[in-house]
Amino acid sequence: MAGAACSGPSPSWVVWLPVASLHVASVAVTVGESPPAPGAVVVSSTKQLEPFSLTASAVGGVPGTLPASSAGFALTLSEGPTVPVEPGFRVSAPGALATVAKVLGSGATSLTGTIALVHPRRYTTVVTAAVVADAAGQLCVFTVSSGRLRPILVRTHGGPPGEVAVTGLPASVQDVVANPAQVARGRSC
Repeated sequence: MAGAACSGPSPSWVVWLPVASLHVASVAVTVGESPPAPGAVVVSSTKQLEPFSLTASAVGGVPGTLPASSAGFALTLSEGPTVPVEPGFRVSAPGALATVAKVLGSGATSLTGTIALVHPRRYTTVVTAAVVADAAGQLCVFTVSSGRLRPILVRTHGGPPGEVAVTGLPASVQDVVANPAQVARGRSC
């Protein structure tokens, strides 16, 4: 260009993005328009939430704890939606992170929710003495059916002193033998 002074590129044409990659939600400029003023917003992004691990907080002064295994659990956020949790109570699936990010909105740094089984288990409480372990390490309780002792395999899940919560006991079973050590000697599960 003869006679025209070349002063170099205008700073308003430089766009600095402080991250290596960006998920663009909207663009505030269009082709053919004048360049934006310095400092003007040219793109906005969706909030990208990084994978995170859940922690339990104290409630009413009682320390919170998470179950030993995250298998079968999900996080129900106080705001309503439920997201799956992965081993170690981590949330990292893209869909789960998007749901949490939507709930957090802008500016929030924490959220609250409840950890619960996706498919609740049905527990039956029996007296501790009713549960028998056989030589193979299987656990069972005995019922009486047509005058005969019948073993039913169970899994124990803790309980208060003198009682234990078990799974595996059919809902139709109303009574179990409370003293199988005396009446079921030598029987295996």
